[in-house]
Amino acid sequence: MKKLLALILALLMMVAVFASCDDDDNSSSSSSSTSSSSSSSDDPSSDDSQSSSSSSKDDKKYPDVPKIDYNVNINQTVNSSVFASLDSFGNEGEAESYSSATNLDVSVGITHISEPGVYRLSGTTTKGYVKVDIDRPNPDAPLQEVILILDNVNITSYPDASSIPPIYSKGCNLTIILPKDSVNTITDTKTNLEKSAIYVKTGNLTIDGEGTLNVNGTYKSAIFNTKTLTINGGVFNIVSEYHAVYGETALVINSGDFTVHTGKAALKSGEYEVDNLPEQNVLGSITINGGKYALETNGNAIDAYGSVTINGGGFNIETEKDGINASGDITFGDNEKNTVMIIDAKETGIKGNSKLDTADGQGIKGTSKITIGGKTNIKITTVTDGIDGYDIEIDTLGVIYIQTNANFVEDMSHGEYILDNKEYHKVDRALYDGKAFFAIKGSAKGVRADNTIVIKAGQIGIDSDEDSIVSTDGKNGDSATANTIQILGGSINLDSRESAIKADNAITVTGSAKVNIIKSDKGINAREVTVSGGTIIAVAISDAIDATTATVSAGVLYLFDKVDLKTGGTFTVTGGTVVCLSTTNNPKAPTSCTHKLISTSVESPADYVFGNYINIKGESLDIVLKIPKSYAEKLSVVVASSDILTGSYTISVGSFANGSISNLVCTDGQFTATATQSVTVE
Repeated sequence: MKKLLALILALLMMVAVFASCDDDDNSSSSSSSTSSSSSSSDDPSSDDSQSSSSSSKDDKKYPDVPKIDYNVNINQTVNSSVFASLDSFGNEGEAESYSSATNLDVSVGITHISEPGVYRLSGTTTKGYVKVDIDRPNPDAPLQEVILILDNVNITSYPDASSIPPIYSKGCNLTIILPKDSVNTITDTKTNLEKSAIYVKTGNLTIDGEGTLNVNGTYKSAIFNTKTLTINGGVFNIVSEYHAVYGETALVINSGDFTVHTGKAALKSGEYEVDNLPEQNVLGSITINGGKYALETNGNAIDAYGSVTINGGGFNIETEKDGINASGDITFGDNEKNTVMIIDAKETGIKGNSKLDTADGQGIKGTSKITIGGKTNIKITTVTDGIDGYDIEIDTLGVIYIQTNANFVEDMSHGEYILDNKEYHKVDRALYDGKAFFAIKGSAKGVRADNTIVIKAGQIGIDSDEDSIVSTDGKNGDSATANTIQILGGSINLDSRESAIKADNAITVTGSAKVNIIKSDKGINAREVTVSGGTIIAVAISDAIDATTATVSAGVLYLFDKVDLKTGGTFTVTGGTVVCLSTTNNPKAPTSCTHKLISTSVESPADYVFGNYINIKGESLDIVLKIPKSYAEKLSVVVASSDILTGSYTISVGSFANGSISNLVCTDGQFTATATQSVTVE
């Protein structure tokens, strides 16, 4: 299964080999032009210049092949539904042939185009460029169109500070066509006026086709457009000292196959400044509707001043900073297209900036919202937080799994968790359900928001060094609507070294939500905790619930440690079932309960240890649970349920066989007691 998956995903990110071309020292003063020949000032140097390539880069910074690893463990059902349409990540089809194009040979060195039209470029030059400069007598008139067909062209610019980029365009909208089977290489030198290999100003840039475009941005950026850059297809191999693909007002990618090594961002959209009207500046956006991406960056891999929207595609990202960073909203969501994203980040996996930089350095509070919807499947390995935004909403058809524990082994083909870690040996992960291919690994916090988190759907697993799901802005919930977490649905598995679910203000669990807190210091931690539906299983070192006010009106709660209330706090149960096993001699029963209660301390708890089973049984009640931690010294049992009637009940420890165990709950088997204690409910 894993070999098959690895094969499929290896095909997803094929690494194209940079085409090699013999150097052609042709620096003739003649030029190819549609209207005039070049002047001598256009030829700043006649010295030989060798074409640069990725092989001359520092191997550590720019390895020849990105480290593509698609070993995402998922079960066969998920595999067939998610990866069946990987072919749709490819190109949409070759653009039209443009048979009537004017043919231009770039081997003359300098090529000028001053009239709109369609031009087919071929040949090789190691000291030249193509300059498109369309006169605009009326600046208010619509921009005219120029189409360049790159037919196995190889252009290296002059190694001189006064040179212009290998492809330079202004005064028009430019379209670059990559014919099928063509291999084109564009290389700038260490110095040029616009600091880019392909530079388009004034108009938009569109790239289309099925051919290959190798771009070596040895000075700064590789492809730079001051307006909207749209890519509809092609195979791109890009090495850049700065940004790889930059659309200042907008970057739109509908398809394409990208392999990128870059010193800054791989995909970038910036801020378009309006002269003397800074309040009208355009914050550039990035929209990705498909394609394949192998991105290795020293900056944020996908970076936008405005919003980022991803509606499909296959991504493998390795970055020294953030995987995705935006000051606007970040949205994953298309119910028809799959998104498969793997991020290895030294900083944050997916980050919506909470501050926009200002001249005084103080910043303006942002309200970036991260929405994870559609058929979104992501794995993130990161040093700091996995997902960090102002507001976060998860309503996905996929699965989320966030992991920091390197000793945690996933066997998704059987839907099990397996633990091999002595420090946390008391947690038996084989008891917990889990299907995970949306994964975040290595995060300090799993999912973090400055304001609100809403989880509506999805299978979620988080193994975090700090809090797993947290909403905090450091102001301790000053606003009644701020710093809240709502879990309305989905299946969630959490393993936290601190609080599993934490909010400065309020946490609500309702609907069909299933929350399994495998291990935590504190399970659910908030000023106000409300449960009106769903199922919660919480294993904690100290408190299963830590709150000022805790209210249960419906649902099922299995709490493997106490409910700890702040001074003057209340714990109210008006419906549902609550079972609480705490490491104390003094049972902490609800302060108010409409049900009958079992509330007692176990007299001889020595056998109530990890691996054994507890049975709470009476005429109308029979609960068997796997014990996930040791209660050998102290154990108190509190049960609140409408199933409890007046009469005698037993609390027993023993073994369980011939049944099923799901998230510590045992059914359809045989319990055998080794020690029993009776309790009377009046």
